[in-house]
Parts: sequence; structure tokens; C-alpha cells
Amino acid sequence: MRARKLLSVWAALLLGVSLSACSNADPAPPPAEAAAGTETTPSAGPPADTAGGDVSFPSCAEVAELSGDLFKGLVFADEAMTTDMGSLGEADVSCIWVTEAAAKQSPDLTKHATVGLTFQWEEEALEYESFASMGMAFSTPQTEEVGAFLLNKKESLDLGGPPSLSGPLLVKGKLSIGASGMGAMAGDAVVLDFTNQDLLDVQVEILKYMESSQA
Repeated sequence: MRARKLLSVWAALLLGVSLSACSNADPAPPPAEAAAGTETTPSAGPPADTAGGDVSFPSCAEVAELSGDLFKGLVFADEAMTTDMGSLGEADVSCIWVTEAAAKQSPDLTKHATVGLTFQWEEEALEYESFASMGMAFSTPQTEEVGAFLLNKKESLDLGGPPSLSGPLLVKGKLSIGASGMGAMAGDAVVLDFTNQDLLDVQVEILKYMESSQA
């Protein structure tokens, strides 16, 4: 599946600002620093819904709003959209934020981190039982309440820990909503003051929002 494909987008973004910080003693002027929730990027075009209708992914502005103050203090970096040409109607969308130090190309790489969410439609509905039997999925009372599950190895996902590269991947039917974070040295985003559980809370809210919009 393509659930982790867009991690390369975040990695490239963070690596780019980090390398630039290393090569510039006097950092270049920072990019436009839209605070989380103020960006005006439009939502992606509607992908094919599992029921035959059209359901748009939320825009990054909507994601920021649904996240409350979670991304406060971070800088909105990018909204990326890719389409799998082998599967017409499918699309991936990601919303990416970086720390202010990364946005300003600070030479202090310990303060560089990125975090983001991805939204994807899969070709086929992902069945919990088949993945759980291989130890690749688990559920919590929170995910069960919305009829979803986590496509993660339970022992590899520390919900109470900092945002990680293999963060929570919430799945329901053909829809997957991924969340990940990464530090400057490709480690966990320990500089961020929230957890994988906080990201999962946002993912669940996004799922509820999408379903209410579809109703």
C-alpha cells in the first residue's frame, strides 16, 4: 500500500532546510510564515468515494482548525498532492508543518522537526482481521468507537511518545489517514511538545468531519 509514500516529501523538505542552515551562517529570510490554521490552500479535488459518490479530503486549513491548538507555534510548510496514475480516481494529499527553527533555517538542527498528515484512498478496503492476524494492526477503544483501526505494529507505536516516522495510521474501509513526525536527524520529533496520541486524536476528528460532510 502507499500509506507511507509521502514521508519522502517531508524528509526532503526537512533535509533541505537543515542543509541550508548548515551552509548559511547568515540564514536567508524566512518564507512566508503562515500560522497553523491561517493558510488558504484549497482542498484537493474529490477522489472516488467507496460508495460511488465524491468526497473531498479536508483542506490543510480545515485540518489545522480540527487540530485545535496542536500545531500552534509551528509554521505551515506545504500542501502536496500526488495522483497514482495506475489507479485513476485515487489521490494522496499531505499537510506539512515545520518548527520555526526549520522555517528560519536556524543552524541549531536540534530544533528542526516536521510533522504532517496524509489522506489516501486505497484501491480495496483494508480488512482489520487480515492485518491483525499478521501482527500488523491493532485497535483501541477510541478507534473502535469510529469503526476504524490502526495499521501499525502495536509494539512499534508508542502512543504516549513523541511524533515518530512510523506514526499512527488510521484506517477505515478504503480511507487511510496517516500522521508522522521527524526530527532533523531522521529520528523522532522529540522537540515537539505533543505525542502520537495527540495526533491520533486529530485523525479521529478528521474522520468524523469527513463522514459528517458526506452525510
